[in-house]
Amino acid sequence: MNKYVCTRCWEIYDHWYKYDKNGRNYCPKSGCMGPVEEIDELMLPIIIMLNKKGYRTDFCCSGHLVNDLTERNSAYISFVDLPPEIKMPALPRPWYWDIKSIIRCDNYKNDNPYTLYNYWLNDLIVLMVWVEQLEDISEKE
Repeated sequence: MNKYVCTRCWEIYDHWYKYDKNGRNYCPKSGCMGPVEEIDELMLPIIIMLNKKGYRTDFCCSGHLVNDLTERNSAYISFVDLPPEIKMPALPRPWYWDIKSIIRCDNYKNDNPYTLYNYWLNDLIVLMVWVEQLEDISEKE
């Protein structure tokens, strides 16, 4: 399930209904009018924390179960304009840098959906701990 998040005030919405004259989502909060983006619910705390700390993101996916719940496709986060002078700490396993601006967690296959969910949620938890420890670069931009 996805949620909608204002990228200016970080208000979270369950559904979306406000559009400007160009068809873009905007925040209905009084005085905000910031852009609103759709984000995988499981990625919400990670994406909000990254952006608040100055690590801008543009796409993400928490991964989705497929093939009768026996396989999960890759989870990933795509960053925008990471400053080259920022030295990011090593990613926790099983996360890795796919290309310069994308971190990824590979596919899993398992006959037991409960085990698969356990891996999936643990992968997101270790990433959230990593994000919590990142330096705040929001003032350096």
